[in-house]
Amino acid sequence: MIRTVYVSGAIFAAAIMMAACTHSAVEEEVVVAEPVAVAPELPTLYYAMTDIYQPEFQGVADTAFWAYDDDGNLDSSLLTDEQWATMKASAEVLRDTSRAFAAAEQIRVAEDGEELFNEGQGFIASEDVQAIIDAEPDGFKAMMTYLADEAERTLDAIEARDAEALSLSSDNLYAACKTCHTVYWYPGRR
Repeated sequence: MIRTVYVSGAIFAAAIMMAACTHSAVEEEVVVAEPVAVAPELPTLYYAMTDIYQPEFQGVADTAFWAYDDDGNLDSSLLTDEQWATMKASAEVLRDTSRAFAAAEQIRVAEDGEELFNEGQGFIASEDVQAIIDAEPDGFKAMMTYLADEAERTLDAIEARDAEALSLSSDNLYAACKTCHTVYWYPGRR
């Protein structure tokens, strides 16, 4: 039994020595890949309006409404932590989406052949909206920056839990949305 252990130990030691010699004779370079951030694809502007901007604006404006008391006075204490959190999450989405559009190389208004809501009944055709944006992309990017800045001011009001500033910033967000609609979606209308 002692001899078996000795033989097994000798074989084990020889295997380790061979591995060590083989390993030292071959230089291995370990390359650690850096993580690659993949930016999500920017949605169409029409999708963003209907499925991002509209509901997230409501997340701010409809919730901010609850800061008014029965006499129409603003009172931050009327909002719960959950309501403040809802408004913060919505304002962050508005800010980040607007920043993404402001930084985009190419803006797609709608999918090929997609008809806009109320197209021909107030809204112009998606191809016409696309032509307006393509003719002056820097103007559209400035509009998106303006909207992002207003969302950032909303976040500041939320962080401070300041109902007065929240009400003002909510009004300014609405004005930014309406301005974009007037310029790009139904130009010449109010």
